[in-house]
Amino acid sequence: MKRTAILLLLLILCVTGCASVIDATGDDAGEVILRISSDPEPYLGKTVRLSGYCATQEFMGTHYHYVLRETADGSPLGFEIRSDEEIPADGTPVLVTGILMTETVYGQAYIYLRVSEITVLRAAE
Repeated sequence: MKRTAILLLLLILCVTGCASVIDATGDDAGEVILRISSDPEPYLGKTVRLSGYCATQEFMGTHYHYVLRETADGSPLGFEIRSDEEIPADGTPVLVTGILMTETVYGQAYIYLRVSEITVLRAAE
């Protein structure tokens, strides 16, 4: 009986832990990104997994890195990423995992992923 209770508890912990990763890698990734972007508060501090391609934008001498996906109409959609590791070149397909964070600059709140893992994906052939 105790063994069954322990196994059940481990199963619950595993399912609960696995559910804490917000997945933005599938066909509904655009919807997930929009939902987070429109109301980031419930997602702050949570782990997000995002697939897309790397892009860099320079603004006032600072380089900002992003992982973006193309929407159905071809518009880019994604998140800024920050990492202590080297960011792959623009256009490189990647899978990133990170914690959703926020930073306020001049009164404007910005969300970004504090990346814990970057995996370079093979381009579709």
